[in-house]
Amino acid sequence: MKKWSVLLLSLLLFIPTRAFAERDVHLFMHSNYVYGDVAPRIENNRVLVPLRLIGEETGCNVQWIQSERKIRITKYSYPSDRVIELTLDSNVAHVSEDYFNKTVRMDVAPKIVDNRTLVPIRFISETFEEKVTWDEANRTVAIGEAYYPPRDFKLLDVHFGDRNFKVHSFVAGDRRMISLKDFAAAMQWPYSFKRGVLGPFEDALTISLEEPSTGKIVTIDDYAGVQCDGFDIYSFHSEARIYPYLLLDGDHYLSVNELMSALHWNFSEEGGDLFLGENNENTRYAVYYNFSDENSNYSRVPSDINWVEYRNNHYYLMPLNKTVDQYWDSEYSFGEDDAHFFGMNNFMLDQETQSVDLMIAG
Repeated sequence: MKKWSVLLLSLLLFIPTRAFAERDVHLFMHSNYVYGDVAPRIENNRVLVPLRLIGEETGCNVQWIQSERKIRITKYSYPSDRVIELTLDSNVAHVSEDYFNKTVRMDVAPKIVDNRTLVPIRFISETFEEKVTWDEANRTVAIGEAYYPPRDFKLLDVHFGDRNFKVHSFVAGDRRMISLKDFAAAMQWPYSFKRGVLGPFEDALTISLEEPSTGKIVTIDDYAGVQCDGFDIYSFHSEARIYPYLLLDGDHYLSVNELMSALHWNFSEEGGDLFLGENNENTRYAVYYNFSDENSNYSRVPSDINWVEYRNNHYYLMPLNKTVDQYWDSEYSFGEDDAHFFGMNNFMLDQETQSVDLMIAG
């Protein structure tokens, strides 16, 4: 079992009034900030979080046994499942795995606050062998590997043509993140978000940002990340490997790199200001097919007959002359030259290498 680790990060932050104003303790789980209708709290130097978030964000099965006032949390894993049983207002927990049972005394007991059950996140994460860090500077408990404390909070000056405006911004890892709400308002672009079932996610978030003059729509979701015209925008240029968007205190922040790549814009950060510019030059991207074999290894095969073009403000799959979304919606019948498209999963577009990886199911 991994050891419980406590990381005290001494960071000098320049924090505007909006940053971290709504929550005293933050919870960061598996690449994003997580919020419930009851805020996490600290008792006896331990962080208690809403039980509902455990099930939603970790994939655990959570059961409430009313008659016994018990909570059963099951983590499904190979070769055996691990089960934690907690009782409200009791410091005693029961843990079982592979027919081995043990009783553990916790530092703090589960309790009900504002009709929500709060449980000790340290104990549960430690039992399920999750990495846990505590960032004292930002009062954030982080679960998983991908936590990078937000720093360099500021109202960033942005310049686009004759427009000059400000957006709330911070740096996470090596990525500059900007507020989508601020950006959309300044550009006067429609901006919306909703939650619903998407792929394997039961409560997935989908964000849409539209450029009205061209009809181009950029979407960001929990399943595919950043997309434009149906193409997934490659999001691993960051050394930090953080998710391209973060939800922080009710505001959605997106990596400038991913947003500009999706829009096909140029950008630079100079003297603390961000400069943006449209790039309508035609661009051709080579397509590579990634085939999986029986051993789940992938081979990358270049295509001589298919490619992707950016022209007239959109990405087009050639020679079909369609966006990916248009391609899926059409009744196109596969010809011999397009046989490789059959069984495709997704297009991953990388502007840096001017190439597109087309993932093919085995």
